[in-house]
Amino acid sequence: MVEGPTGGVETAEEPSARTSPLVALAGAGGAVAIAMVLGWRLTMVLPPAYVVSVFLVAVLTAAAIFGLWTGIVTAVASFFAFDFFFVEPTYTFDVADPREVFALGVFLVAAVLTGGLAGRLREVADSARRRADTLALLHDFAGRISATTDRDEIRALAVRRIAACIEGSCALFDRRALDGGPIEAWPEPPTPSEADRRAVDRVFETGRPTAGGSPRWSFRPLRTADGIVAVIGLCPGRGEGFFATEYEPALSALIDQAATALERARLAEERSQAEESAERERLRSALLSSISHDLRTPLATILGSVTSLRELGDRMEPADRADLLAAIEEETDRLSRFVADLLAMTRLEAGLDARRDWIDAGDVVRAAAEHLRRVRSDHPVRLDVAGAIVPVRGDATLLEQVIFNLGDNAAKASAPGAPIDLVVARDGAAMRIDVIDRGRGLSADEIRRL
Repeated sequence: MVEGPTGGVETAEEPSARTSPLVALAGAGGAVAIAMVLGWRLTMVLPPAYVVSVFLVAVLTAAAIFGLWTGIVTAVASFFAFDFFFVEPTYTFDVADPREVFALGVFLVAAVLTGGLAGRLREVADSARRRADTLALLHDFAGRISATTDRDEIRALAVRRIAACIEGSCALFDRRALDGGPIEAWPEPPTPSEADRRAVDRVFETGRPTAGGSPRWSFRPLRTADGIVAVIGLCPGRGEGFFATEYEPALSALIDQAATALERARLAEERSQAEESAERERLRSALLSSISHDLRTPLATILGSVTSLRELGDRMEPADRADLLAAIEEETDRLSRFVADLLAMTRLEAGLDARRDWIDAGDVVRAAAEHLRRVRSDHPVRLDVAGAIVPVRGDATLLEQVIFNLGDNAAKASAPGAPIDLVVARDGAAMRIDVIDRGRGLSADEIRRL
């Protein structure tokens, strides 16, 4: 087992799985050669019959290291080597003593059986190790994809784990990939031929696995509740026969897990969108409720003042008429501000970009403070611009409106005559703007609603 490129466990390359036939033959020849040298040295002190055990050890070692067929080849080669070099007459395959023929036959059978058994044990051990690696791979993959709902991350994990499972290459094609978009692949993105693209199209259309246009590539559908969302391209590293017998159970499980994870990611995205939509609707309702109240208050004041002037204007004192006119002017100004706020909000919700320019935060705050002093003359507005002001990027008009709105809300929540402080200061590489009031604060329920 080894650590994969994204962490976690991937299948290690098995020695027998990656041993080429030439290397296996070389191993068999080396084992026989070493046995011959050791046997020759042994004949100096013991009869040639004892050399048989040396060749049997060579057969056992070759089979244990390289597998079944290498063990059998080593057994046959050991038979001829023992006959040629250690059975009288030497350096010929003739046998002088007929009893030696029986001994040679027993040796050949024993050597073949020994090599076969050792090789079979090696294959069983390799198979058990592969199954353990596969279970670890499936467990690791399931744990990783269960911890994320990001589709791109799931795709990357899927192709890497599938490539590790088949000890080859894997690619994931979606509709974007067919149109020239990026291909998620491991170890490297392939360059699909026109025949490969036609094969992927067939899988999307029919839902059935198909062979690719390139040698050894095949393609399988990745199904979810929405149908086929992608096609998995497979290029196993050890041939189709081994692929069909050894890889298939783990491969099918990995593909099913990937499809389930992508379906879960889709549902999570839809749920997130539904929650965002519900939250937007809740905020919109709260905003409309607040705006409705803010609009009714000045309208009621204006309507009452106009009614009083129309019905009682001739009998009112000049000072009273001036107060009513001032109230009308003040409430009209409030309505104008509400309408401006609504237009700004509509502009942002419509997706219009704010004008982001380099602006002086101090100048913006000063303008907001002057506007606030005119509107809230019953509250002292104190400005504190501390230290050097660095330029910031933003929309000066909208930023001024935000600061004014915060100050206006602060005045509403403060007692008459309470000061409103606007503080501008550097916060590291950024600028910080504080609007400070002396209000009662927010209740727990109001904080939750915010």
